[in-house]
Amino acid sequence: MREISPKWSRNISELSKYDKVRLVIDKHFPTVWFSSKEVHSIYEEEFKEPISLSTVSTYLSRMAERGVLMKNRVSGRRKYRMLTQIVKRVMVR
Repeated sequence: MREISPKWSRNISELSKYDKVRLVIDKHFPTVWFSSKEVHSIYEEEFKEPISLSTVSTYLSRMAERGVLMKNRVSGRRKYRMLTQIVKRVMVR
């Protein structure tokens, strides 16, 4: 498991839910495809606080719109993946 990035070094309780979702993705899914259900499950386990699945889905969709994540539909389900600098360069070509 990866360590928390220095950009997330401030007190976790000060982070918004959006930032906490981003932290879960950075920490647990840096290079693999994942679903909103996976993020939801880890979020509630790690932060010991509830978050609705629809909120997680909304945040993931916004991150995809902002170019942070790639979005793909597999067997009728959405999957997401971090958009790394390498992937961004390949997509531009």
